[in-house]
Amino acid sequence: MPKYREARIAKGLKQADISAALRQFGEYVPVPVISRYETGQSLPTPRQHEIMCKVLDSEELLSEQEVEFSFIRRVKPPVGPGTSIYRLTADTPQKLANKYAPLGVKIKACGLKSLSHAAALCLRCLNLRYLRAIKKMAAHDGINIADGKTKKDSVSGTILTHRSEKVNV
Repeated sequence: MPKYREARIAKGLKQADISAALRQFGEYVPVPVISRYETGQSLPTPRQHEIMCKVLDSEELLSEQEVEFSFIRRVKPPVGPGTSIYRLTADTPQKLANKYAPLGVKIKACGLKSLSHAAALCLRCLNLRYLRAIKKMAAHDGINIADGKTKKDSVSGTILTHRSEKVNV
């Protein structure tokens, strides 16, 4: 358990005084967060801890275990433009999402890891349906289109798309 509270009381300071001292060093920490540090609900950053040690004239406010454990952060891959991750946001009706069972229960029951995993499977199905639709349109129009690509007509010099629109070259 951190010893911030004992050191602060021994020094005769209030939580607001600690917050003001941190602010002088460029660290904004509101009083409720100072309270969380004192009760052990959260831990300060290394810089905040260093400043608090100076203000409270104490070096051992945290044990070695607390310091080593508290600064492990989960690494998340970058998302967005220029990365391999496509950010997908969609609004779906509650009735559809929770039909038969809550969404989380259905995901676990189907052996999926997460909602992202379920969305990836849905996108794979969509890609397969798209390829089938393209082939069906191509067969209907009498054009041999492989994987949705266009084909140039060698006789007329026009490009034929999957909807048989003619574009002059």
